[in-house]
Amino acid sequence: MTRIRKSSEINLRPLNNFVHPSDIAEDSFPNIPATHEISYQTRRILMTTLFDFASISFPDFTTLSRDEKWRLVSGSAVRVSILESSYRSSKIYPDDNRVFVSYTTTISPDSLDYYLSSTPLLVNIEEAKKELRKNLEQNAGRSKRAMRRIDPSDEEFLAMLALSFWNNSHESLCRMAAQNRAAVMRDLHVYYTTRGETGYATRIGELFCLLMDNEALGVNSELYFRRQTT
Repeated sequence: MTRIRKSSEINLRPLNNFVHPSDIAEDSFPNIPATHEISYQTRRILMTTLFDFASISFPDFTTLSRDEKWRLVSGSAVRVSILESSYRSSKIYPDDNRVFVSYTTTISPDSLDYYLSSTPLLVNIEEAKKELRKNLEQNAGRSKRAMRRIDPSDEEFLAMLALSFWNNSHESLCRMAAQNRAAVMRDLHVYYTTRGETGYATRIGELFCLLMDNEALGVNSELYFRRQTT
């Protein structure tokens, strides 16, 4: 999933941000400030790769109908994107105000003019800048700080990602979602016990607080996200 997104996004870059293939290492490649235009395309890439993620990670996903798959993926994309952004930006940019917009692009209060340089002419740039700055400072920044404070391991983050993906209350998906969330929790318990940790209830509570915060941000962002992907 991450390799596909990395390769796809790098190939979307304008020539002035071209990266030679030999300069792209597995875990080291230059991230660039996002633009509105590129963000629209990277969101579509994320939606596509979420289908692969679900098919590989959860075999029962393949038994769903086309509409059910789309309902699950489209309903979780915002949450997954925000969760991943908070996690990766807290690791890669712990000491500044950048957050990830996609796998290889970032945004910060200092890059808002550049981000909005590709917006449609009818958009009120000053109003958009004001709202983006407010969101970065009050929402994305808070989520990043919380993620840094809790500092989940890679295994804990993957569990959070799966739980967030399956947080769907639609009638046709409830049973499968509950089964997969229960399986993720069992795996998380195994993870702690194999490490010799016994009093991990508090730790799980901290992770769920992060998820709840992420859910709140997802609700606030969903309308905007849907406007950009339809």
